[in-house]
Amino acid sequence: MKMKLALTIALTFCLLTLSSHADQLTNFGSSTFNIDSDFTSFIVDQQATKTLISGIDDYGCYIIGYFPDPIDISTFSQISLTASISEGNPQGNFSLILFDDSFDMEQGYVYTGNTSDFGIESTSQTLSLASFGFADLTRISGLMFIIDDYTTSGFSMTLESVDAIPEPSMAMLSAVGLGAAFLLRRKRWGAALPV
Repeated sequence: MKMKLALTIALTFCLLTLSSHADQLTNFGSSTFNIDSDFTSFIVDQQATKTLISGIDDYGCYIIGYFPDPIDISTFSQISLTASISEGNPQGNFSLILFDDSFDMEQGYVYTGNTSDFGIESTSQTLSLASFGFADLTRISGLMFIIDDYTTSGFSMTLESVDAIPEPSMAMLSAVGLGAAFLLRRKRWGAALPV
């Protein structure tokens, strides 16, 4: 009986671990992110697993790209950006807009962050949802990254990945359910509950 409970706990933990991991939308590499050069104002150096961008416009720059296939992020609640800054010291805000296969960026979901949170080392930053859109979250097909402003006239940044993070309350709810099942099972065995 104790073996069954131990197996149940182990299996539940494994399922929670698997279901609570972030899913990568893109690594900004050439196979997962198709840059639209007609709508990109940064100087771009796209590599196999990342994209290096640099800008010289004091009023901001942007990059637009598309995913090879639409991605379903409807079960995820947050977005994170992993990047690093290798030159300059930008002190401005940036926006990341996710749009669906209608490619209407005005309907996209807008997430924001601050470039000062990135450093020379690769850093992951959870972004704030600034504006709900009407894009179909089951068919996210691309993104636009915009640096709105910065205080230096030039900088270099490496865009590494955008990840979708699952709703944390699902993991918490599952943990509460598992704890309740354990207590009921323990009570059924006749063991005294801890005080």
